[in-house]
Amino acid sequence: MSTAKKTKKHLSKGLFLANLMFLTILIIIILVINSNSAEKAIFKSNNVSKLVPETTNISYVESSDGKMVPIPKGYTASKIAEETSVNGGFVIYEGDINWDSTEMQTIINLANTGSKEKELLQLQSSYNQYVWIPVDEEKIKTIYGVDENGKLWGKIYSYNSFERVPQNWSERNGNFSISVMTNYFEPGLGYGANTAIVNEITLQTMLNQNREELIRELELNYYEAIKSIKKYGGFYIGRYETGMLEGKSVIRRMNEDLSKQNWADLYQKTKKMQGEKENVKTSMIWSSLWDYTIQWLIDTGAKTYETVYSSDSWGNYRSSKFQYYTDKQANITTKSSGSLNAKVIPAGSSDYTKANNIYDMAGNVNELTLGSYGQYFSFRGGYYNSSTTTEKSCAFRSYQSISDSTERTGSRAILLLK
Repeated sequence: MSTAKKTKKHLSKGLFLANLMFLTILIIIILVINSNSAEKAIFKSNNVSKLVPETTNISYVESSDGKMVPIPKGYTASKIAEETSVNGGFVIYEGDINWDSTEMQTIINLANTGSKEKELLQLQSSYNQYVWIPVDEEKIKTIYGVDENGKLWGKIYSYNSFERVPQNWSERNGNFSISVMTNYFEPGLGYGANTAIVNEITLQTMLNQNREELIRELELNYYEAIKSIKKYGGFYIGRYETGMLEGKSVIRRMNEDLSKQNWADLYQKTKKMQGEKENVKTSMIWSSLWDYTIQWLIDTGAKTYETVYSSDSWGNYRSSKFQYYTDKQANITTKSSGSLNAKVIPAGSSDYTKANNIYDMAGNVNELTLGSYGQYFSFRGGYYNSSTTTEKSCAFRSYQSISDSTERTGSRAILLLK
């Protein structure tokens, strides 16, 4: 074959390969551009997060501070200015609210100009609300650990005025271990000083479960919680303490029925808050997620270790003095300090108790969690008549049995995406 023919053949082959490569690149570009459901990476404000593909059950909204937030079907992102930033507390409302309606635009305008009391109170008293807690790939390692058998455990912490330290756990070479199984831990249910037989009878009576069934359920629920957080890059926490309305659990502002529910009732009722929705799951908060939320408040600058350790400057405790709304008509009174003035106030009734749009994590009522203390369950935050420095802490923890119900104890919910 002549040199000219060889050259021509090589040129033709090269041209064919070049055209094929160009066509392949063009197809890839077209697929990427047209694929709205493709997994994509977002790099904004030093926040790197993977977005799960949008579906009919989940969409994404960009916050006012440039973060992408997953919104499950059946919930809507707030358009009230102070509720639209992730670092300041991104709020969703349960229900298909038409924020563009004349009525909602009026409320938005009033809220954004500061003339908001009555209208906003009534809006927020009508819908369950949650606040988005972002969790990146590094920080999720502070929420849970894995033992040598591959079992997941929650990482809970004690706080002092300048740092947090592990509470009843350690981690070495990536292996997690609980220090004492009769102390604080999650998930699961340990043994305590009382006989296991008494506890088994209580479980059967109140939950229709034996100990091993409840333990397996708690372990599965914790695994699903971590799986959801890793998948979506965060979780939603109840904006207000869980209250009761017509026998059902709600998360609504100005709700006054916040206590006198035992752990077993709250555990079962909170699971039903999702209703018929299959794209979300509601539950009582885990103690490790309570601690993560505290750390998030500190990391965003809303609070400090000092104000977490001693929280009477922003919580409803015996020594606190602040103004709060007494009703949905925006009537105001002053809560004075002293044991005679100590009382539960309506959920979210004072901005004094707010941090990143979450109300009453410090004081008001002790908030039961899914974390254990031996055969009991732990609660956090302190309550309205707490008086000692230790008890007047957002990070405070103690415990009670599943059947106890007092005026001082309530709970808080979380919302997880499936």
